[in-house]
Amino acid sequence: MSKKIEIKTEEPVNLMREWKLKHWEKRIANYNKKENMEPGKINGFDGTFAISQTSTIPEDLLGFLNLHFNAGKKRRAKYSLEDINVALNEIWEGPGSMEKICRLEMEYDYDLVHEEEEV
Repeated sequence: MSKKIEIKTEEPVNLMREWKLKHWEKRIANYNKKENMEPGKINGFDGTFAISQTSTIPEDLLGFLNLHFNAGKKRRAKYSLEDINVALNEIWEGPGSMEKICRLEMEYDYDLVHEEEEV
């Protein structure tokens, strides 16, 4: 006779969180490699953002921006290029800032997951 295995509802969330944390740490470690800190790479950027077209937003920042402006909202927020530049320039501290961006994105993502659990 087969035994029924009882799975607590919190276990899948914990497994997902554990997987996500490993994913984020790998991503951060990759950004912090010496070759990714060079000028010309997003993590080597040492300046002020002045994005003038949506097509020029670095792909590596899209997930962060989406969560930054939309986290916790039922509807997608409308935001301008000026809003994007202000947000990025407030956070960006020069080369190596992708770790900070990743950690903020991770926090937003974590908050969303736990907000959904509470509903």
